[in-house]
Amino acid sequence: MKQEDGGFSSNLRDAFPDMNTDVASCEEAGTLNAIVGMIATAQVNEVLKIITGVGKPLTNELLIYNVLENTQLKLKLFTGVLKEEIVSLFNTQNYFDVACGTQNPDWQISPKELKNKIGDSNLELIAVLPNLKLPFKVHQTIPIQEFDTSTIEFDKEKLYVMICQRGFNSYKATEKLKEKYPTLQVFNLTGGISSY
Repeated sequence: MKQEDGGFSSNLRDAFPDMNTDVASCEEAGTLNAIVGMIATAQVNEVLKIITGVGKPLTNELLIYNVLENTQLKLKLFTGVLKEEIVSLFNTQNYFDVACGTQNPDWQISPKELKNKIGDSNLELIAVLPNLKLPFKVHQTIPIQEFDTSTIEFDKEKLYVMICQRGFNSYKATEKLKEKYPTLQVFNLTGGISSY
């Protein structure tokens, strides 16, 4: 935001110059609508404070909300802030979603194992996100939002591998299939296509 002295206030890229590619995007991991609503409401409130001139906007400040622990942290930012200083603060709080650590290892196929199986006639690859950049051709693309096991036909003689960007949505699809067809040979590509 432009300041009275003609300069600009700090922004998120001052704290984090590069986009983090180690964390799944909202498209890959999904969102919890309640959190989206909370953050959107807070952002609208900041805009109203700026427009009306009432209250103290979060200028040169970063508000961090940890929904898993219901805690907040407010940090002062300034142009050129050292990323290491911010990262060290994140290390004191737990942002790990336990759901990410509970994927069944028996339902996984490693990128190396999949590479060895590419070309097998009984292998069927299903992408659960559209427009994935893949080094191989998939047999079907069924977006996770439309993944309805009651309308999809499966051959119990085939081996199925679910694929997404980082292995979150493809694991959801694998879970759904295993729930409906417990003996179906279906696997999640561990780490998604990013690990391939």
